[in-house]
Formats: sequence, structure tokens, C-alpha cells
Amino acid sequence: MRDMTSALHRPALITELVAQSLNRDTDRVVMVLADGRTQNAGELRDAISRYVQLFDTLSPKPVRAALLSKNRPEVPGVFYAFSFAGIISTPLHPMGSLEDYLYVLGDAGKTPAATRESIFMDGYVTMTEVDGSLLAKWARIREIRDAVNKEIEVLRADGKLGSSLQATVELTVGGDDHALLSSLGDDLKFVFITSTITLLAGDAPSISVTPSTSVKCERCWHYRDDVGVDAEHPTLCGRCTSNLYGAGETRTVA
Repeated sequence: MRDMTSALHRPALITELVAQSLNRDTDRVVMVLADGRTQNAGELRDAISRYVQLFDTLSPKPVRAALLSKNRPEVPGVFYAFSFAGIISTPLHPMGSLEDYLYVLGDAGKTPAATRESIFMDGYVTMTEVDGSLLAKWARIREIRDAVNKEIEVLRADGKLGSSLQATVELTVGGDDHALLSSLGDDLKFVFITSTITLLAGDAPSISVTPSTSVKCERCWHYRDDVGVDAEHPTLCGRCTSNLYGAGETRTVA
């Protein structure tokens, strides 16, 4: 039997690859900051070392850790230091919600028991019975959405719009389809991934797509007329302003 502990057969660890790369050319620039300053490989190596030493002083030494930060130069040093210190780490997305963070961190009483050990130990929800009517409903919604997407692609191919969020859609459908789509309420635009969609009832189904003339919100990328409605946040739409600083929107299906 082969000795898998030998250097020949043992796979390289990420920490070894990082250390070898940083030590190979310590003067090589590995990061350019927003203000024009740079960090070279040697400086990143030293930063990792300092964080590892800091973790070693903690008592008890952490076994798991989560990393939540803005786009800061310290992040790579801390991220790699977790690996060098033998700490299991999970990056948290800055745009995540409190519920997301609690789920990942395994806050007692808010997540399944298995998740409190690790999010990767959690499983899917067990469904005892398939809801045939629900599957049929969403299958039809997807069919209609595919038809709308084909019309959006025509304008994209002509260079008249970029993403589907830039499209303003007017959709005319028959009675049954109108009732089906109306059940989605204001979430219809999210299901169709457009900024604006107007739903009409009619005997002759039709799809009209035009480029939006509204302003793009820098956070959600939706084109809306209420971008800048809050003078303190001139680049955000009213929906994002409410979600970040107010009561927040109510969404039911998407």
C-alpha cells in the first residue's frame, strides 16, 4: 500500500500553495486599493502571519468563524489566516439579510438542529405529497414568461436594451391566464425579471416590449421612476430606501 503521507502522494494543501506563492516573489503586487496604494506579496504574507498569531492568543481558540466585511484590504489576510490557523470559516455576503446570517451561524431556535453544527449538514424539506395544481400553475407561468423572454431577446439582439430589467412589458392574455398571473400581485415583475410589467385582459394575446425610460437604481438595478425620491440616497429607488432604512417591502411569491 502506498504511503499517502509522503510528499509524493499527499495532495497539496491550500495553505501550502498560498505560502509558496507569496514567498516566491515578495515584491509582486497582489492588491491595488481604491486610493491607488498597493500591497505586495510579502506584505500580505506578513498580514496573514499577524492574524494567525492573534487567533492563537484567543482562549478558547475558535473552531469556526464567519467573515462579514466591506471591500477592505484586510479581508484577504483574515480569510487566509483562518485556513492557516485551522479555523473553519464561512464568508457572509454584505448584502445578506439578518435571517441569512442567523441561518449560517446557526442561531439557536431559529434554524434546524443539524444546521447548528454546519449549514452543510442540513437537508431538503421532506414533501409528503406533490401538489399537482401548484406544479401546473407554475408550469404555465414559465411558458408565458418564456414567450415574453423571446420578445425581450429581439430587442437585446438589436442592441436596444441590455438586461431584461431594462424592459418595459405590456402583456395581454386571456381570462384564465390573466387570473393566473394576477394571483402573483406586484411580484409579477419579479417572476418575469423585469422592472415594469403591465397585465391586461383580452381575447387576442399580445406582448409589447420597449426599453425603459426610467433611471436605474444602483442597488437593485431596477429601472424605476422613484430613484432619488429620498434626497439622502439619490441613487436608490424608493423600494431599496424602504428596505434599507424603513419598514421594507412585502413580497409573497418572488
